[in-house]
Amino acid sequence: MDKEHVQGKMSEKEKAFWCKYAERLNKYGVAGKNAEWHIRRARQFVYGLEGLKLNDVDSAYLDSYLDVIGRKPDFEVWQLRQVVYALRILFLEMTKLDWPTKGSVLNGNKLSL
Repeated sequence: MDKEHVQGKMSEKEKAFWCKYAERLNKYGVAGKNAEWHIRRARQFVYGLEGLKLNDVDSAYLDSYLDVIGRKPDFEVWQLRQVVYALRILFLEMTKLDWPTKGSVLNGNKLSL
């Protein structure tokens, strides 16, 4: 994550977005340190979009992203599950996209790894 995206350097709009995301996490029972890590995982994804807007992301892009991070030798299965859950909440609650509810890795309660 770039230094400009550290909490103190965020715009008011960004702060409001991530505050709303934190509230949505709480709705799903994600709190405390676990919520902090979910926010970190979601931020890593969003700030790595390199010019794409969140609402422009398609399922192929997400699948590719998950494939790349899932192949990191130091990335454990539980971490990948954490990323998927963080992104599931991000896409379902913070975007107006319809594909996250239809046949993507984000659809459903369990990730088979």
